[in-house]
Amino acid sequence: METRLCSACKEQKPIQVFATMGAKRAGYRNSICTPCRTISNRRRREAEPDLVTKLRRRSRLKTQYGISVEQYGEILASQGNVCAICTSKEPGSRVKHFPIDHCHTTGVIRGLLCTKCNRGLGLFNDNTDRMERAVKYLKGDLSWL
Repeated sequence: METRLCSACKEQKPIQVFATMGAKRAGYRNSICTPCRTISNRRRREAEPDLVTKLRRRSRLKTQYGISVEQYGEILASQGNVCAICTSKEPGSRVKHFPIDHCHTTGVIRGLLCTKCNRGLGLFNDNTDRMERAVKYLKGDLSWL
């Protein structure tokens, strides 16, 4: 059985307890075993929660949407620091930042919306016909039935 020395606890452990580095470095494994990395990550989150939150957000913006925190700020500034639909200045009751609205087919970012507007679009499955019928319904026009 292949083993490796953990650089944190200095113990020889089976190679399977060392996580792989991912596609960019195929075949490579972390130098710290998974149990030690878990402990290290927990300590870091407890010691510097704001920094960890900031790093997670930066990573998520880059991996999910391909933009930086600065680009997010530019998008928000271009729409007047408000929701692109309802012009609310508050992103939502439980979030600090406006969610990114994007086309699920192409991945293209359309704008930043408050949580309610973003969820509303999602519940309509980005279907413009359905949304137009909803507007007519709200106006009392049921002629399309």
